[in-house]
Amino acid sequence: MRKKVEPNTARIIEGLRDTGYSFEAAIADLVDNSIEAGATVVNITIDLDFDKHPLVQVADNGSGMDLPALENAMRYGADQKPDQNRLGWFGLGLKTASTSFCRRLTVVTRAPEGATLAATWDLDDVVTANDWVLDIGPADPEEETLFAEHAESGIGVAPAGSGTVVVWRKVDRLLRKPSGKEYVDPDGALRRRIDSLEWHLRMVYQRFLDHEDERAVNVDIRIDGRSLKPWDPFAECFGLEPELEKKFGVTGRTGEPDVVHLRAFILPKPHETDDPKAFKEYVRSHTSDRQGFFFYRENRLIDTPGWIDKWGNETHLRGLRIELSFPATLDPFFGVGLRKTGLQPDKSFIEILDESISNLRREANKRDRQGSARKAAAESKSRPNPADRIIDEKRGGLEAPEVATSEQRGTKIENNQSDDLVVLDPGGAPNPNFTIEVLTDSDDVYVLLTDELEGAGMWEPALRLNSGRNDLMVRINSDHEWVRRAYSAHPQGSAERMALDFLLYALATAELNNTDEELRKEFGQFRVEVARNLARLAEELPEPSVDD
Repeated sequence: MRKKVEPNTARIIEGLRDTGYSFEAAIADLVDNSIEAGATVVNITIDLDFDKHPLVQVADNGSGMDLPALENAMRYGADQKPDQNRLGWFGLGLKTASTSFCRRLTVVTRAPEGATLAATWDLDDVVTANDWVLDIGPADPEEETLFAEHAESGIGVAPAGSGTVVVWRKVDRLLRKPSGKEYVDPDGALRRRIDSLEWHLRMVYQRFLDHEDERAVNVDIRIDGRSLKPWDPFAECFGLEPELEKKFGVTGRTGEPDVVHLRAFILPKPHETDDPKAFKEYVRSHTSDRQGFFFYRENRLIDTPGWIDKWGNETHLRGLRIELSFPATLDPFFGVGLRKTGLQPDKSFIEILDESISNLRREANKRDRQGSARKAAAESKSRPNPADRIIDEKRGGLEAPEVATSEQRGTKIENNQSDDLVVLDPGGAPNPNFTIEVLTDSDDVYVLLTDELEGAGMWEPALRLNSGRNDLMVRINSDHEWVRRAYSAHPQGSAERMALDFLLYALATAELNNTDEELRKEFGQFRVEVARNLARLAEELPEPSVDD
């Protein structure tokens, strides 16, 4: 006997909220829809209302939708479009991305010369009715006003033309910690969310934002009316050229051969360039978490950089970045899923990649080691730092976490917050929820002055794993204004310099002894605010003399 069994709508729609979207990935899915609709301007606004509740809106000047198209767009599992080379594919992104963070999703849209329409999924209504109840039809006065305001602003919907505004209300998951608790400072938490989103969009849509890049259509993506600049992880604007270029022929779902393009770059260290400060600010990070493959599907970056579980991140491969571009017709071959993350390329292709880049990995490793040796020799002049010796002698009596490494368990930290904080898994891959610089070539160094810190930070904790020892370190940003004018103004080995070394080492050690995956961002924000304030205050200090 065959019987039709209706699913429990309430449980399904609640379950679809937990598909694993990050906020950045969710917004990017909405931007994908805007680009597919032919938008040339996409404006994202994120605000808090008077009650400190978030309101998120994504407005574009694309083609808009008539009533049948709007109903299809709001359907879970929308009808497939004929174009095989699309940014979207599964017909779920608009709904699942949005309701991952909100319980009320509204889409207000207008096709050319058409009426303004609106549709709303309210999860509370769906759960109460236990049925797929969609509110759809002509826009009400409030929705008409919303659409008109975006049109009049000139930074989203085209004035008196077509466009779409996606609105998130009842946003219950944006400003909550992983534990489910709310942030004490919602304004500060929202700023951090917006900062993270900005960098994500600048990198993901680099080809669309760069009007000189002919590989993708030009789109002006804005946050609160401010246009985003493209960020190229390969820094080609500094004259960098590919170390390797290859093409691979692969048969996609159409049955026709498609082409995968590979370009590989080895980034120099900032001090090896003509303008170290500008290069460092542009590449943003020369650390281990931005190495490996950067996958571009239909000219849009998907997934996070990495080695697709083939290799773990390595300190001396931090400058190796490999661009792989493929069309959407190869989605099954690359294992592209709903969220466009967690790629699983065909195993035979991974082996081909291994053969193609093995020499390049060796070359990147060689250059990084040679560069580190030259810089260390120039800076230290063969004089050890007395602060390192004292820390080494006294470290056993300091309040500090335990760091353990084994082949079976990887590298873990035991501290006041956790007895099982993963740093590296058994394969050597870093924990994506707890990133920390891990060094293997800094024997007996506890205080490291370097120009390779990310962003505007002044110091950060790090780990050194070598010679059977696991030691805590502090990395100090040599380019920071306070470090340059105050810290480095005192010669290495002086009482003043050692006192500052001890202070920063103690701060880094205390952080590692009291952090976990949830608190990592809070400690990071603390370091950023201290660094910003000291940088401003240090402007009043005298410039160090040439002899300092």
